[in-house]
Amino acid sequence: MMGVLRKDRNFADGQARQAILDAFELLGNSGDLVSRYRRQLATLLY
Repeated sequence: MMGVLRKDRNFADGQARQAILDAFELLGNSGDLVSRYRRQLATLLY
């Protein structure tokens, strides 16, 4: 999904971004992996 967002930040009306956020939630919104990818997501979107 990060690759999709790198090419088009608003792909499918934000569904790629939401899928990543949903995955973070499934992982408990914590931990090193979630933190690393949350930073990457923030960098891509802002």
